[in-house]
Amino acid sequence: MVLFCILCLCYDTCQCREKITGAALAGEGTGMVRHIILWQLKDALSEEEKERVRAKIKEGLEGLQGKIPGLVSIHVQTERLPSSNADLMLDCSFTDEAALKGYSVHPAHLAVANGVVRPNTKTRTCIDYAE
Repeated sequence: MVLFCILCLCYDTCQCREKITGAALAGEGTGMVRHIILWQLKDALSEEEKERVRAKIKEGLEGLQGKIPGLVSIHVQTERLPSSNADLMLDCSFTDEAALKGYSVHPAHLAVANGVVRPNTKTRTCIDYAE
């Protein structure tokens, strides 16, 4: 079952905020939840700046491991093949939907999102799903 983002920190134009499937509202799909994000960095950044930003995002987000209840694993992929059209990817797992929702509003996560991610990214694509 695929879930749409829940308090997903989308850009202002996104319409997916807080939309979830009827099955999720009914309490179905209570297994592990995956949260995957692809970002493109702002065009104004030089390649050198992009490398620094990728490293800061990776350090900040992976540094959340052990700090947020229900966050099972978190990995930021910064290396990519030339065929890629995204600059980096976040791949994390949560114990359940409630843990994902808690992550989205956790002060440590918001500090990274507002301090490093949002100021440097132009696009964000997200998929959340139950395994």
